[in-house]
Amino acid sequence: MSDMRTIDYPLTSDGDTAEIDGHNYRLVITHDDHVSINDYDCYGRYDWGTTNRYSGKSVPPHDFDLDRTERLTILNDVVWWERPEDFASMPAESQSDLRWSVSKLISFGFHVVAVERLDGFNHYGNPIVVDMDSLCGVDTLDADYIGDIAIDLIHELEARL
Repeated sequence: MSDMRTIDYPLTSDGDTAEIDGHNYRLVITHDDHVSINDYDCYGRYDWGTTNRYSGKSVPPHDFDLDRTERLTILNDVVWWERPEDFASMPAESQSDLRWSVSKLISFGFHVVAVERLDGFNHYGNPIVVDMDSLCGVDTLDADYIGDIAIDLIHELEARL
């Protein structure tokens, strides 16, 4: 019988707070305006393409490998996606999962996950942030994944005390 432990993460979604070792921490998740799938090889790359002036149809970018290029509909618009080089060797389920993830990331983007160390309250009753650490380019809001990131960020903050 295997020994399976579940980890109880104190911070897993935006706004969660926890007291750890006598210090108060808050998780803040925001949109990352500076990261796209084009920044990572594992997602392939995308482009909006151009419109053929005679037919009015969307045309893939001229520098895309057409054997790996696929047309995706994102928020009622056409996006051309050049799949990653290893896409063809993936199992069908993994291909479908990647296609769904890429569509979601193109539509909604990546996230910045930050943990703030709080100390007291200002005269408006808001917590005072005395230190923070963050990770940009987070591609999922899965609670266990966010919990792992938060724990790592808390360790970084504790090292600075």
